[in-house]
Parts: sequence; structure tokens; C-alpha cells
Amino acid sequence: MTRLFWCSAFAFIGGCDLFEEVKDTYDGLTDPLVVQSVIVGVEIDAVDPAIVDELDFEAGVAGTVFLADAKSANDLDNAPIAGASVSINSASLFDTGEGAYTLEPGVLTYANGATWTLNAMIGTEASSATFVLPPPPNATIPTLHVKGQGMTVSLAGQGFDVIVGVVAEVATGEVTWSNEPEDISDIYNLATGNGDESLEIPGEAFPNSGAYVVGVSGLTTSRAEQLENMNTALSNVASGKMRLYPVAIP
Repeated sequence: MTRLFWCSAFAFIGGCDLFEEVKDTYDGLTDPLVVQSVIVGVEIDAVDPAIVDELDFEAGVAGTVFLADAKSANDLDNAPIAGASVSINSASLFDTGEGAYTLEPGVLTYANGATWTLNAMIGTEASSATFVLPPPPNATIPTLHVKGQGMTVSLAGQGFDVIVGVVAEVATGEVTWSNEPEDISDIYNLATGNGDESLEIPGEAFPNSGAYVVGVSGLTTSRAEQLENMNTALSNVASGKMRLYPVAIP
């Protein structure tokens, strides 16, 4: 009777709906399951395929999903969840240890504007996240650059939440610089950063004369309403497409 009276008393402002919305928000903030993931497609059209073959780039979609049982950002690295069943659309991800689940490149095909679903089953508990794949970035990358000089890549006005970059030297096949996240805390810190619309690549990324490949991806991040049965304050799905650009240093 008490709860019915509460709802009827506030019916004129949608009190029951408001109560449920507040409850859902509270549950989302206190749910211990944290999901952090990055899903990236790679576009290699601008680079000679023979060069790409020598580097650690693969066309198609790759991704990593991290699961943790955590109540704060400080706990993310210390509470990985193993043994879960994780999938994106129809593709199952591999449990690669320490709470990480990996999507092999080439299993899914990236389509601009497509809505995908990430599912995680932990025991009998199901969680999910929907996310929309943004288009690749339009970046102006010089084909000629100066050894040891930094490079600023602007994606201003393109609607991305996060910018990820990587630089690789063709002669050695080595990555000379990257801000790609490597663990759950890296993804969390990147996705909750200051929202810069440009990427600052340091001069150390170009240590020698020769050929380089610069990869730039603009990512969008998920919103709380796209997450089900997971901590909405700490969880996130970041997705986007990386474009590769050839750069030569005389």
C-alpha cells in the first residue's frame, strides 16, 4: 500500500517512472561488473600492401574486451574476470588471460554506421552493450616529414571522443610510438581523458630517415543508456576505424 500511494501521489510528474529511472541509474553506478573495450577496424587503402605486410597491421576488425569485478577505478587491474563467454555480434572472443578477451582480425567486417552488440555471460549473469561504428577519420598527414620533429594531427569537428595513433618504421618493422591502450586501466584513462580533438605525436616517433606508416583512428565511446547489467560509471566500449598513411623522411 505504501509503495502504491507513493506512485499515485506523484503520478502527475510520472513519479513511478522517475523512481524506476533513479533506481536503474543507481543500480548501474553500483554494479560491480566493469567492461572496458576497444574495437578498431583498419583501412590500408593509402599504403602499399607490400609495406603493410612487413608491419604489424592487419586489415579488418580487431578488438579487446576487458572484464573486471571492481567498484572503483583503482581496482580495475586487481580484479580480472576469467572464464566468461564474450561475443561481439556472431563472433566469439578468445579468453587470453588476465580478464582480456580478444577478437581475431578479419572475423567481422567493419561497416560505417552499423550498430553492434557486445555480450558477456558470466555464470548465469548476462550483460550487454550496444555501440555504433563511426566512419574513419579525415586527417591531413604530410607525405614528407622532418626527422626528429613532432607531428600534430587534428580531427577537430569530426565528433570523435578519443584519438588513437601509432607510428611504425618500415625498415625495421618496429612501432616507434603509440598511445594504444594495453590494459583495462589504459582504456579507462584514455576513454575518460580530456577530449582533445588533436593528437600530438612526439619527435621520437621519427628517429631515422626512411619510410614510416602513421595510423590514426578516431573513436567514439558508449553512453550509459547503451550498457546493460554493468557499471555505467566505469564501463565503456570505444570503437572506430584506423586509417594508415605513408610518411617519408629524407
